[in-house]
Amino acid sequence: MKREMLACLAVAALPVIGASEDKMPQFNPEGTIRTIISAQAYYKHKFPAKGYACDFAALVEANGLKAEVKWTEPLEGYVYRIECPVTGSPQATFRASAVPTTLGDKVTLCTDETYRIRKANGPAEMCFQHGVRLR
Repeated sequence: MKREMLACLAVAALPVIGASEDKMPQFNPEGTIRTIISAQAYYKHKFPAKGYACDFAALVEANGLKAEVKWTEPLEGYVYRIECPVTGSPQATFRASAVPTTLGDKVTLCTDETYRIRKANGPAEMCFQHGVRLR
């Protein structure tokens, strides 16, 4: 619970992937994954009966992520996904990934309900199963 509260506080401390109002947001995969983690912690805290969100739409609707970003389309060379391979009520798990549009030149990043970010050279599934933890 303490970790979730800290992550909720991070929502206020971190920009929701933004620059100034008149510029398009800049994306880097680690920062974007961290923003998704913060949005998930916020969502779970705001909707305890629901648990984690299984898609971007729920996080956008709850104001955890910016609505003007097209989360289901590639963003600066990465495809971002949120999924819940095992569903429940409340939703106790989630997985999020940032996969390069061209594998090989960049690393894949992933996270789950542990809020730990991992990296791997390969597809998202490899990251979830064998990824090396960042810092």
